[in-house]
Amino acid sequence: MHYRVDIPENATEVVDSRHQNGQREKCSYFQHGKLVGHRLWTESGLLEHEYGCRDGRRQGYELLYHNTGNLMAAIPWSRGVLSGMGRQWSRDGRLIVKWTVATGTGVELICSALVGHEHGEYMSAGEGDPVLSIERHWVDGKRSGVERWWAGDNLHITDEMYFRDDGPHGIWRSWTARGTQRRGYPRYFINGQKLSKQAYLRRAARDETLPPFRPEDNAPIRPMPGEFLRYLHKL
Repeated sequence: MHYRVDIPENATEVVDSRHQNGQREKCSYFQHGKLVGHRLWTESGLLEHEYGCRDGRRQGYELLYHNTGNLMAAIPWSRGVLSGMGRQWSRDGRLIVKWTVATGTGVELICSALVGHEHGEYMSAGEGDPVLSIERHWVDGKRSGVERWWAGDNLHITDEMYFRDDGPHGIWRSWTARGTQRRGYPRYFINGQKLSKQAYLRRAARDETLPPFRPEDNAPIRPMPGEFLRYLHKL
């Protein structure tokens, strides 16, 4: 499948910034005085990121590229809202994951090329497996539900946050490289407002939109999302 961004070929290019070697770094594109897209390049001149705009919002496919020039990810947008099937590929062109957000509702999955935690405390994922980096849940174009940042081993997470209509709503946790809770966590939020644990527990007992507090969730191990599991051990 061939992907292209919604930037008209006759759009006027405006260089916003350049690398130290003089190569263009970021450009904006205009048609009839309106912004219609952006592109970014590496210092060596390779295109690394591009997307179209309409009425100030992302429109069509947002494309990201490996430094080999191969396509890394195609992310679908409609009027600034994720809408459609997103895909991500390895450096050598193999599909490593795809996900669907239907008109702003679904689960977005982002993989990383890195395997293993930077400090080495976590085990590596199986050789050849895609490595999950971010799991993000959307409802009606807004972050709603859980968002997890994965540690690079398909087993542990480094951060877990809950949202409702883009605002903090639930329990937020963050772990050190040793797997212990960072200072000041867990944190408790209701509709964007930070509360004490006791106040949160009282509200959560009668509010089904709030995730319950479970001591076992203070450990950084989580099951992989079902939308991702199908891609393990297939490369």
